[in-house]
Amino acid sequence: MYQTATINPYNGEIAASRLLSNRTALEFVTESMRPLHTGDFGGLWIKLIWFFFGLVLSMMVLSGLLIWTKRTALATANALKRSSKKQRTATAQPSMSRETSEANL
Repeated sequence: MYQTATINPYNGEIAASRLLSNRTALEFVTESMRPLHTGDFGGLWIKLIWFFFGLVLSMMVLSGLLIWTKRTALATANALKRSSKKQRTATAQPSMSRETSEANL
């Protein structure tokens, strides 16, 4: 996004320079990503807004994980209760009287 210059560190002369108008669209987009990502283009207020949105996104992820773990834990507990009930009823069935067929009625 900026005009760039390459300076020779040994003698301090400008070795090469590039104007913004000489860049391709891909170079322009690629160089625009860092300032947008870090909020360098707008000063302190933009950085504070970026920080706020980062906190909001982090809180949404954490609250979603909490909701998911609670739901999963409840579903697992209910599934275990159902399986233990099935085992108790399966062991109780043989001790009951034998079944009668329709032909005996």
